[in-house]
Amino acid sequence: MFQTHHSAKFPIQHDPNFSLWNWVELAVDAPFFMLEIASKTDEGDFVTHRMTSNINVLRGHAASSDTDVLKRALLLSPGYLNGSDTFQLDDLDSIFSSQSDPMNMLFKLTDGRALHFSLGEDRLDESHYTVQVFKRVL
Repeated sequence: MFQTHHSAKFPIQHDPNFSLWNWVELAVDAPFFMLEIASKTDEGDFVTHRMTSNINVLRGHAASSDTDVLKRALLLSPGYLNGSDTFQLDDLDSIFSSQSDPMNMLFKLTDGRALHFSLGEDRLDESHYTVQVFKRVL
């Protein structure tokens, strides 16, 4: 989730349906997903990037569509999750969750690393992650 501030609002707004911001704040210290989406136009594919902390937004874009195609999903992970002292952006291969608690997630990255996330302190063994939430399409 993002937090916006009035002081960060871009002064020129061309479309009343959209607000532009000079900056936004990450309101929670949690994983975020950056989605690379290709939209079909008469001139070819137009690529946009969307960032969300909501797994259901990722699921929605991963579903097939005639106009928008999820080209790539990346994980923006905080340091406590990725084992460093800062956020890192990595290509996602797949996401799994546990049957008993969907907020217990296992992120598998394309470089072979696996990162565990949960809202509690319980870190599950990989065998507990049985629900596939996302899988990268090659």
